[in-house]
Amino acid sequence: MLLGGIGLFINQNNILIVLMCLELMLFSINLQFIYISLILNEMQGFIVALVILALAATEAAIGLGIVIIYYRVRQNISINNLFLLKG
Repeated sequence: MLLGGIGLFINQNNILIVLMCLELMLFSINLQFIYISLILNEMQGFIVALVILALAATEAAIGLGIVIIYYRVRQNISINNLFLLKG
């Protein structure tokens, strides 16, 4: 989780790297839930990990879809130009 947070703060120009850092943070949370579930012999951690995994997949699909559409319009995926998206 620390590695994902460091990646978010160091590289704030490329949106793909930001999305990958968010995914890395979600996967580290999943590993923590699974590890604690194994230690405590409980199934709730596995269920929560599966829910988080489904949410991470949804977030990645929607985020990449937005990035692809943004790239087709602007020919650039820099975060510095995202203020141009006004709806």
